[in-house]
Amino acid sequence: MEGSNNQTGSSPAEDLLDQIAQTLDIQDLALGAEDRMHRAAMEFECDASVGLMSSAFLELVGNFVRHLFWHGRVQAIALPRRESMARAVELLDVHYEGVLAPGYAGAYMDAICETGPGVADVLAELEMIITEQEIGHVLAGKLLQLLNPGDWHGQREVVEQIVKRMGATLPAHLAERPVASLVPAVRELLDMYMNVEGFFQANSTSTETPNGFLPLCE
Repeated sequence: MEGSNNQTGSSPAEDLLDQIAQTLDIQDLALGAEDRMHRAAMEFECDASVGLMSSAFLELVGNFVRHLFWHGRVQAIALPRRESMARAVELLDVHYEGVLAPGYAGAYMDAICETGPGVADVLAELEMIITEQEIGHVLAGKLLQLLNPGDWHGQREVVEQIVKRMGATLPAHLAERPVASLVPAVRELLDMYMNVEGFFQANSTSTETPNGFLPLCE
């Protein structure tokens, strides 16, 4: 007989989705990461009033990145000097918007020019950039604990529950797709689901974003 299909109870996938939603308190994760990173930044010593040559500025931001990676992250990373400078250049070049100009060059101009906000503001912006990435790392670690990346069938069941619960709030071009095709985007779908449920939007590391799925051709 097929009468024991657990119609009155919740499925393992529903239970797991509820557990994930309860565990991933995005606001709490974000505040924790921000607090740890800011305390580390406040402990970093530098003289913001001293003029900087380009080599000295590179040394400064590299030291700052190395300090935050060691003192501000949940899983501390000891960066070698050269790697820390390379990380600083990359982070600023990709994410720094700046007042006078964007990117690493803009950060240097903002730090040294009289019309710029100064070194302290550049380091504060760099702190925010690293903090946002740290929130993503913490979230990814929590997800790994709850959602085994090697369990494709388990991820598929969770995606199926997300699609079911979101209903009409799920974008049409995703709702029309086979559930199996959305499994690579399970983390982004969790972000979407949790945002709809009232959580803060997470900054998780993406694999294949739902926004990259185009409508199916008829």
